Amino acid sequence: MQSLVKQLHFIEKTIVQLFDEVNEQTWKEPEAKGLRSVFELCHHMTYLPKADLMLASSASHQEMDAFYQRNRLETICEMKQMFIYHIKQLYAHIECMSECEKQRESTSYWGATYTQQEWILEILMHLIHHRAQLYQLLMQHREKPISICLFQ
Repeated sequence: MQSLVKQLHFIEKTIVQLFDEVNEQTWKEPEAKGLRSVFELCHHMTYLPKADLMLASSASHQEMDAFYQRNRLETICEMKQMFIYHIKQLYAHIECMSECEKQRESTSYWGATYTQQEWILEILMHLIHHRAQLYQLLMQHREKPISICLFQ
């Protein structure tokens, strides 16, 4: 589990760096039909650690909808702060898990069943996926490359 936490720290750092690259002038413009804007993607990433932990605790579809409805932010600064807060909650959750708890299974509302340790891996992969999306979207709005290393 320590290796997952180590990777999570790196992913957190690079996502925060990417949030710092967001230009609020263009961040609400949709990129293409059916795709998230930079704003929508950042908002999703902000709540991802908390929301995915809720899913790992078998939250219902209605509970997830209610969570997203009552959690709305408007600025990238707010999103960055909330993302850091949710990541810290994730670290605390991981730290408190016993070996027995890591092996406990839970099922999402759509039927995916994982151990708690596998859910942590899912959260890690989910963050990596959206980090790459954000990097690509930001690169499309820049004349020069972003100098953030996404891999160690």
